[in-house]
Amino acid sequence: MRRWARAHVDAGGSAYQYYFTRDEPATENRSSRGATHTAELYYMFNTLGAAERNWEDVDRRLADQMSSYWVNFARTGNPNGDGLPEWPQYTGDDNSEIMILGAEVMAGTGTPPESLQFFDRYFETLLQE
Repeated sequence: MRRWARAHVDAGGSAYQYYFTRDEPATENRSSRGATHTAELYYMFNTLGAAERNWEDVDRRLADQMSSYWVNFARTGNPNGDGLPEWPQYTGDDNSEIMILGAEVMAGTGTPPESLQFFDRYFETLLQE
């Protein structure tokens, strides 16, 4: 997604990236899987009630914020709105601030640049095959 966002910015568009860090709550019968791929969907669509988890106030607050960002983005092309922490536009730079969505919602750098460079090199080898 970072490569796509960078290409979009390079073409003159605007892009917003996020890094989801909230660990999925455990249940009586299942331990938490952490902040795994797709774990953010319950928050994004504010559908916490669709899954049996031990949701906490922090989860409900995050779901309210995230769903507000998504609605704002769908309406205007910009996720920012009243009462929400400012979500910076992605600049295409590896040091660009992105939105960290977790127990605390804030702008930050997310994934360390060394890790991003590793993935860039890996994907380049895939594109050459």
